Amino acid sequence: MVTIGTYEAPQWGKRGWLSPMTGLPANYDLDDVVKTARDGLSYNGQLYALPFYVESSMTYYRKDLFQAAGLKMPDQPTYDQIKQFADKLTDKSKGQYGICLRGKAGWGENMAYVSTDVNTFGGEWFNEKWQAQLDTPEWHKAVTFYSDLLKNDGPPGASSNGFNQNLTLMSSGKCAMWIDATVAAGMLYNKSQS
Repeated sequence: MVTIGTYEAPQWGKRGWLSPMTGLPANYDLDDVVKTARDGLSYNGQLYALPFYVESSMTYYRKDLFQAAGLKMPDQPTYDQIKQFADKLTDKSKGQYGICLRGKAGWGENMAYVSTDVNTFGGEWFNEKWQAQLDTPEWHKAVTFYSDLLKNDGPPGASSNGFNQNLTLMSSGKCAMWIDATVAAGMLYNKSQS
């Protein structure tokens, strides 16, 4: 067994380098696996790897704070809407902030969400020639959005906030929204057909 991801599994499955995942035990409920993870590990509808965890980005929000402000969160909010909500829900005199984001430095901290943010703005870490893309308009827009949102509508000391700090702020009603993300998905694949 080897750890691979959604990039390799379908390509290697197509080339016949992996055996299909068949004969799974009856108590392994494949329908309980996130559909996008199953699809990302498949080629032509055939599964070639099983996830041992799946990570994603998510937006949490406090229904009580939204209701008190007369706001309704759509099923798929845009970042423009998130910013508008954060602006309306920030009341620094009450110690209430529109948004919590990980500001603490590090890959497992702020950089996981920054990657999601950059992807949303059309950026990428590297282009097809493996040239770094950190100094592009897309990166500038994404990082500016992130830092402005945190500066204008985030809690004080946000540069020290990681998961636990944001969880506390959110659960205590100090933050109206919390966007968090994790970006790596580990996968296991079956033996090679070599």
